[in-house]
Amino acid sequence: CVSMPSRLRRWRIILLQSASWSRLMASVNWTPCSSAFLRPCLPERVVEWQHTGAQTGEPDRDRLPRRKSRKVGLLLPSASALSMRIADLLPIVINLCRFRGGPQDIPYRPSLLLGLLIASIALDLVSAELLGVSEAALGRSLFSTGLLLSLCWLALRICGFASRYVQTASALVACSIVFSLLIVPLALLFGHAPAEQSTVSPAQALVAWLGLLVLVWKIAVDGFVVRHAINAPYWLGFSLAMAWTVADFALSRVLFAPPA
Repeated sequence: CVSMPSRLRRWRIILLQSASWSRLMASVNWTPCSSAFLRPCLPERVVEWQHTGAQTGEPDRDRLPRRKSRKVGLLLPSASALSMRIADLLPIVINLCRFRGGPQDIPYRPSLLLGLLIASIALDLVSAELLGVSEAALGRSLFSTGLLLSLCWLALRICGFASRYVQTASALVACSIVFSLLIVPLALLFGHAPAEQSTVSPAQALVAWLGLLVLVWKIAVDGFVVRHAINAPYWLGFSLAMAWTVADFALSRVLFAPPA
């Protein structure tokens, strides 16, 4: 037979354990998943995509071999480091273009974002030179890039995910480079636009439709990236990407229109 003090101590231990479990469950954010059940999620500040070597237990890839410039004394990435970074980034970007993964798969490296921006602007200048539209090409490229970065930061800031900016912007710029590499050959195949629409050849019409499909594909991928970045439905991400594309096109036509 258990005495009364022993029973009281046992019930006291059970009540303390229940209170501790209740506080633990209250500190966890519960969000709905794809099934009909609920699953606990870590607090948002823990899953902000910023994964470094200290957090994951892996070596920090930003600390890659570097070479020292003799002229200015700067530490620049070596050729092997750059090739290693491109080899790691290319499969992630391809998966994004196939609507797989998300911008959280992009490494958190501001230096990577800077390199992608330089590559994107350089590609725009080369493409403009090949297509014979090099007039104000640098201004157009800088304006489009700045508008994309600004609107991306504004959307993340409003939704409370400003810490995801580097990875989201890197994903958008990297995918933009891929689609630019697809659009330029189509533009070269199309050739010069005829003076009258009725004189467009069947081959040019086919190339134009292919270019339109690539543009829709790009907007869809941008919406996919934005949807993951702000934790929103896909239709909202696609709408934002469409609005950004229309704003870029309209403002570029106004600011960089050729003189009459």
